[in-house]
Amino acid sequence: MRHAWTRALLGVAAVWVAGCSPPTGDLVAPATLEAAAEAAAAEVREAVEADGRGGAALGIFVGGEAVLVEGFGLADMESGEAAGPEHLFRIGSITKPVTAMAMLALIEEGRARRGDPVRRFVPELSRVENPFDWAPGPTIFQLATMTGGLAREPANLPTYLVGAPEDWLSVVFRALEETRFEYEPGTKYQYSNIGYAVLGGAVERAAEQPFMEFVSERLLRPLGMEETIFYPTEPLSERIAAGYQVEDDGAVDAETPAREHDGRGYKVPNGALYSTVADLGVFLRFLVGMESAAFDAVIPSGARQDNLTRAFAAGDLSSGYGFGFMSRRLGDAAGGEFTAYGHGGSVAGYRAAAWIEPETGAAVVVLRNVGGDSVSVGDLASSALGRVVASVRHGDPPIRANGVRPPHPAFGQTRLYTHPLPLRRSTHPPPASHILLHRLAGTHSTPFLQLANTPVPVLSADRSIGSRPQYRPTGRFSTFTTYD
Repeated sequence: MRHAWTRALLGVAAVWVAGCSPPTGDLVAPATLEAAAEAAAAEVREAVEADGRGGAALGIFVGGEAVLVEGFGLADMESGEAAGPEHLFRIGSITKPVTAMAMLALIEEGRARRGDPVRRFVPELSRVENPFDWAPGPTIFQLATMTGGLAREPANLPTYLVGAPEDWLSVVFRALEETRFEYEPGTKYQYSNIGYAVLGGAVERAAEQPFMEFVSERLLRPLGMEETIFYPTEPLSERIAAGYQVEDDGAVDAETPAREHDGRGYKVPNGALYSTVADLGVFLRFLVGMESAAFDAVIPSGARQDNLTRAFAAGDLSSGYGFGFMSRRLGDAAGGEFTAYGHGGSVAGYRAAAWIEPETGAAVVVLRNVGGDSVSVGDLASSALGRVVASVRHGDPPIRANGVRPPHPAFGQTRLYTHPLPLRRSTHPPPASHILLHRLAGTHSTPFLQLANTPVPVLSADRSIGSRPQYRPTGRFSTFTTYD
């Protein structure tokens, strides 16, 4: 059964980004946003049907509204239940940006500082043997930007992948005894899952509140992300898509993903969350500093925009890692370039990609309940984003709306701009959180190395379309990826 909601689009202030590598071949930018979204959906559908296992959900958002949210394939291969955008998927390492934003909220409240030694909050870090004894040890900022020097994982990893979610911190402390520093803190990028687990410990200690409770109460619920959870709870557990891991010999393992619903040991701040395409669409706008009363009550937009300037470039400068986000240069379907912000995720039986391009305002989320197969959610998200960005930039200019749309409960009354797209609904009504609106006035500062260092008006105060940034091309596109 096909689940799709193509909503009339209001606004071009925040086009969402997705992906891993740019569209290739002689792709031509579609003339309309609807055509771009449908082409992206067709590409995801073809990939899922060709693989023949499990399913996927796709969300394409512009200006805070869902242009298309659709499911493909099966949420449960045993029962034959069709996958839809209402299903929850594990999102793996996309949990890391949530953890980083929780720490940023504490920093804004004065309860922590970027330059604080992590051992101020987690003295147990001293259990890690440090051959760089002349260095003071990693700071909060270094752990959040993957420059803390810690190894990716502890030794004997399977030992620490067992345990209920509420026991995660005690598992972290045991794992530290088999963790090592690979680099002097602050001198090199090194993706570290154990590092983000320690960062989660610092969040809990600084907040003086259990980590999962603090994140839910201080971040997720105020943002309206009611379908984002750390572990299965009723009634949302009924909508979790079953996970499937494809082994090297082609066998499909459903037992490991099912077992891990009971807990993944120390991997809570770095990979425990479940979510939907709609909730991640909201989070992406929050991550890159878009303004709204609900967003600003959690972390002011200025602080979130400033946070995007704090990224470390990698390799040929076409990708980087910041305080809880990845950044990369991608190509649109018309031959242009843009900078995307977001993250990917991977756990047993699940893959995820969520990316946003702040200047056009386009965002794409792809969630999949199969791991180890030939379907790359990063490539699918990247291709979709390239199509949508091109259609907004070149093929489908916005016009003024005639009225005001009903706002998402998290936001105030909102006047936006619309493309003249037909409204299509399935007979399956979307949850309330799938109707995403956001105030689109204000200025978004240029966030990354490849953009000119000038302010970029997204929409001016009178809600007319503002200017675009000047890009400085940096060569080929990034293949920067990560797995949980």
